[in-house]
Amino acid sequence: MTDIVRYTLMLLGAAAVAAFSGCSSKVSSRPVVTVSIDPQKWLLDSIVGDKVEVRSLLPGDANPENFDPPLAALKSASGGILYMKMGHLPWEDALALRLKDGNGRLRVVDTSEGIDLIADSGHSHLHDDGDDHHDHAGTDPHTWTSVRNARVIASNMLDAMVEADPVNADEYRRRHAELDRGLARMDSALSARLAPLRGQGFMVWHPSLSYFARDYGLTQIALGGGGKEISLPGLMDRLRSVSASPGRLVMFVQPQMDESGRSDAIVQATGARKAMFNPMAADWDKTMMQLVDNLTEWTNSNDLY
Repeated sequence: MTDIVRYTLMLLGAAAVAAFSGCSSKVSSRPVVTVSIDPQKWLLDSIVGDKVEVRSLLPGDANPENFDPPLAALKSASGGILYMKMGHLPWEDALALRLKDGNGRLRVVDTSEGIDLIADSGHSHLHDDGDDHHDHAGTDPHTWTSVRNARVIASNMLDAMVEADPVNADEYRRRHAELDRGLARMDSALSARLAPLRGQGFMVWHPSLSYFARDYGLTQIALGGGGKEISLPGLMDRLRSVSASPGRLVMFVQPQMDESGRSDAIVQATGARKAMFNPMAADWDKTMMQLVDNLTEWTNSNDLY
């Protein structure tokens, strides 16, 4: 290899390293905000656009109730300017303390602040005697499975971002206003579609839709919780206590739960239609619309908001 060729290759290599370093610097120059779950990320991305790098701790296929963040996720979160916790997931408070230990300047924001919380019902089940029993005291953590709650969560996110990054405050306010108008239209559309089903029940393997049910006057019947399952006689008694029109009874199964496959037997016994619902899905808006599609058997959801 001649000296000229060798020198040319050195220059090209140096240029490539410089270009790569420049790109890396550009990416890392954005402030990092960490959230707990992907539905939060969808909301925050809608507000911050490309001004902030939003990172979600929990993978979409993980179980949020027994999640243990890996070390890499903790390191990533502790290097950010904000950690926006969902608010009542069982691992969040301990995680926040660990993050603060690693970065005393890190601000922790509870995005559920101001939501009318539901106590206990997110973790209750029916025993064979038909009475409600609670596996543990606390708050239903699934606040994000409600369009109305999502508006509160987004408002909390906006306030936190304006305080943390006042330079881009106007952009955040503009994008939030657009998001909030969309969520308001979405809520109105869902209210109209679900009005004929008011008072009726639906089944769900894991009790993750308490806030959604409250918003639209529906009854959630949880089949599993706390490692226990409702008996078939207990379920039939419960179904008789709520209105469920033939062909309208739906059983939602969360991919992270129902590992035993018991849902198929329950569907066969009750005549319900089985539908998948993943409350951790990244495309939060489409997930909520599909939820309502499955309840109403309508599919023309694209033009609703």
